[in-house]
Amino acid sequence: MYWEEPVNSTPTIPCDLPLRMELNLNYPQSYLLLLNRGLNTRFLVCPSLAFAPDNKIDQPPILLPQMGSIATQKNRFIKFDGEGVEEYLGIVSEKPIEIDGLTRNPKQQFPILEDDILNQLWQQLQQQQNWQVFYQSFQVVKHQP
Repeated sequence: MYWEEPVNSTPTIPCDLPLRMELNLNYPQSYLLLLNRGLNTRFLVCPSLAFAPDNKIDQPPILLPQMGSIATQKNRFIKFDGEGVEEYLGIVSEKPIEIDGLTRNPKQQFPILEDDILNQLWQQLQQQQNWQVFYQSFQVVKHQP
């Protein structure tokens, strides 16, 4: 018997290329919060005016950027500017989360996740009966043509 080093199973995505995201979550009539943490950033992706103004799940798949988002209006996509790790935390809840910092605000099209907003989020989730959490990380690498 011998020891084998585990194979890095983190999926890779290219930087500097326009991308779309597809989420296959089968939770109809539920609500999605999609949080992103990059090397120096913490953003709310869904709901956001930038990529996903509607966070109610009708049927899978959920495609980002959504129709009606600022990104689709300007013919833009998801794009990572540099190498590193991008992490996504998806929270599906039966009821919408009502926090001022998470509402669709024209002045903050891509909400930044501050500590107080995250604390409010966890407090509201504790009051809900049924919610699910999903996590995925990606290694962003230089594009190989």
